Amino acid sequence: MDEGVFQSSLTGRSIELLRATNEAAAYFQRSAHSETAVFQAYQEQMAALNLRGGLSFLDQSGENLTIRVVNYSGRIGQILRHFERLVGLKSEDFIFKVNDVDVYRSVIETKQTKFIPDSSVVIAQMLPSRLAPYLNRIVTTFGMHPAIYAPLIDPDGQVRGVLNMVDPNLTEQDVPALTALANQIAIALDNARLFEETRRYANELEQRVAERTQELAAANARLTELDELKSQLISNVSHELRTPITTLELYLDLYKHGNPQKRPHYLAAIEEQTQRLKHLVEDILDLSRLDAGRDKLQFGPVQLNEIIEKIVAMLAARAEAKGLELRFYPDRNLPIIQGISSQLMQVMTNLIVNSINYTNSGYVQVSTQVDEGNGRVCLSVNDTGSGIHPEDLPHIFDRFYRGQANRRERVPGTGLGLAIVKDIVAIHSGEIAVESEPGRGTTFRLWLPLTQRT
Repeated sequence: MDEGVFQSSLTGRSIELLRATNEAAAYFQRSAHSETAVFQAYQEQMAALNLRGGLSFLDQSGENLTIRVVNYSGRIGQILRHFERLVGLKSEDFIFKVNDVDVYRSVIETKQTKFIPDSSVVIAQMLPSRLAPYLNRIVTTFGMHPAIYAPLIDPDGQVRGVLNMVDPNLTEQDVPALTALANQIAIALDNARLFEETRRYANELEQRVAERTQELAAANARLTELDELKSQLISNVSHELRTPITTLELYLDLYKHGNPQKRPHYLAAIEEQTQRLKHLVEDILDLSRLDAGRDKLQFGPVQLNEIIEKIVAMLAARAEAKGLELRFYPDRNLPIIQGISSQLMQVMTNLIVNSINYTNSGYVQVSTQVDEGNGRVCLSVNDTGSGIHPEDLPHIFDRFYRGQANRRERVPGTGLGLAIVKDIVAIHSGEIAVESEPGRGTTFRLWLPLTQRT
């Protein structure tokens, strides 16, 4: 329709209302940092436009509407509050079924704004049956005034609620203005949702980064050789966090102060960056679960003696090449436990290989026994090797730690073997301990429960 023809079909008041609605749009966007702020802005704008009505929102089922905001002020507002106290009903948070009220059902189904000449018909359908006797008093008090009902449609095209306006002077010519107003409120509410989600994701990420930074800072005091790696980790996480937040700030500012015609583009960019933050949170949580070593664990029956016999047979040639005797003394009554065979095999391999590496003469001895009193089994690996220096003992299970024996004997390795052992033992709800004396050998003992905790 030609703009001149369209405007000529409007009354002077409708044109004024349309202009006021357009001016209200900027005010709503400035308030779009929380749902509460948008509701407050709505109240203030309705007072400025001298209109009364409210905002209702659908629940997740789509079957019920809840009145969240009522903007009756002045004498009408006083009467409404008095009526609420009289009948024990509160307008805000009042819930009614969509299918019980014809105009609301029509607005939601068609996504079109509706003009109703007599709003008392709508009130009669909304009222609970117990308040039916009060209908005549309500109509007498508030009048049989025209009303307009406009859908609140989100960027996905879904109706989230309904804006209703009641006023003696409303006409069908006011439908475009109040439709525009409903669209601005819907946009402001969606922006507030995006803003709050972004802030929540940012807070989660900041908390995760702070926790990880504290862990790294504590490790830095002991593991100076990992300073560069840890600093890089912090830098990467901080960069991944700041980049989408900076972009969000830019587009939020453009949305508030930029070209209104480009707002759909700005909203699309805001949604994209919000999704990026969301995926970053999920990725960090996934890494945390993997690091914890408890994702998708498949425990099953394990016969430890059989595992150790295979490992001893596999490493016999290695021990013999160093002139060592590799012994295994199994408890033949050792019961079957619940565990992960591959992980327990890795534990025993790491411990036996460690003993062979640090023993130049004598033997490496492996044994098993039952600790019936505590409902667990015990595995021991002891050797006649170089032993562990007392200063190293508190740190031998730390990741990347290499003790004095390593620096002296230049045994190859990553410093992760015993750390892996400790993690696997923890996954199996077990315990591990070490006794050692320089020059007299080392004994590792680990205990595993007969049954796993659920």
